[in-house]
Amino acid sequence: MKVKRLSGVNTLDYFKVSNKNILLLGFEHNQSKQCSNCSSKLKCYDIIDYIDKNNKKLDIFYEAPINFIKNKKLKRFNVNNKITFNEIIFENYIIPMFMEHSIQSVKKLMKENNFDDNLIKKLINIGTSIINDDYDDDIIKMINKYSYDDLYDVYNLYNSSTLEFEMWYIFTKQQRNPNNKNRFHYFDFRTVKFNPTYFFPHNYAIDYNTNTKSTKFINYRKKFYKYLNNNKQQIINILEYLSNINNKLGEKMYFDLYKIFLQYYKPELKKKEFEKIINIYRKLIHKQIIKSQLNKYKMLETFDTIIKTIPNNVYLDIFDGGLLFTELYSIPRMFKKYTKNILYLGGSSHCYLVADFINIYFDIDSKLSKDNKQNINCVSLNNPHSFFI
Repeated sequence: MKVKRLSGVNTLDYFKVSNKNILLLGFEHNQSKQCSNCSSKLKCYDIIDYIDKNNKKLDIFYEAPINFIKNKKLKRFNVNNKITFNEIIFENYIIPMFMEHSIQSVKKLMKENNFDDNLIKKLINIGTSIINDDYDDDIIKMINKYSYDDLYDVYNLYNSSTLEFEMWYIFTKQQRNPNNKNRFHYFDFRTVKFNPTYFFPHNYAIDYNTNTKSTKFINYRKKFYKYLNNNKQQIINILEYLSNINNKLGEKMYFDLYKIFLQYYKPELKKKEFEKIINIYRKLIHKQIIKSQLNKYKMLETFDTIIKTIPNNVYLDIFDGGLLFTELYSIPRMFKKYTKNILYLGGSSHCYLVADFINIYFDIDSKLSKDNKQNINCVSLNNPHSFFI
């Protein structure tokens, strides 16, 4: 299947590594998905159509929340907060919908869009509970029983669908389809409670609704960044420590950052409990590394090269956002024996990091990096190309 244009992405890199075809597609979060004048006749596809019409079995690596539901050790610490598609809809769209619009206007719009009467009744009851600040875990359980299609329709009442959201919706449905030919690998563990980057300023601000303009937060981020700047040449030790390598300096540096956090915010866990949880994550990351075809020491040397050569502002942003750590987890998973046709979908910064890693580790360039013309919504190739065989 040959492609001339891909809609909804703004970066494209393509590598052939031994028997693997690797297509990296980056997007800006919450952007719309359309190229102008896009149709299959012109060999132009949005990502969902491209995956749907592609007849090859793909390993799709997607920046969506990981669920460590089977990890008994994490369950013991009650940190396995499974984030479902339905919960995302509820927290980010249904609650704001009822806070911003009257019950009657929501009900009227549902009727105009031919919602089932029983569903309308249930959602209005939920809306009333939200307005009265009276919703609890029972409502979350109820939301999780709804079909993906129903919740997706609710989302679309007041929101223009984005490619990122649609992909998660489609992938979630496909995963449950026994006839689905693709394998899905979600790699964003930053959504799991007490993950190794949860206290980093950027992630903490998102997860705990922190006021980023407050003096406390500004001072915390300033001190956090100062430590990163002063230790850039040695920061790889933290990645080694989180890879479950016995690195005392890396352990000290990681908990130095945690101590900075403790100067400004009260932790939910005692330090010993947090250390136990981090050791579980270290083993989870190490498990992926040892199952990979990559050499772990060369892998870490590659990360070290990336850290030392990227501009300082980029280094601070990707470290603060936990990107180096998501790649520490996702890249080894990509390079397993069974993977052949790999489609990597994530924010552009993730894709830049993965492309840099492949370039340095394997000493190869992206086969299409000089051909693609990029803009915010569309990647166009000079010549039609088939990525997977």
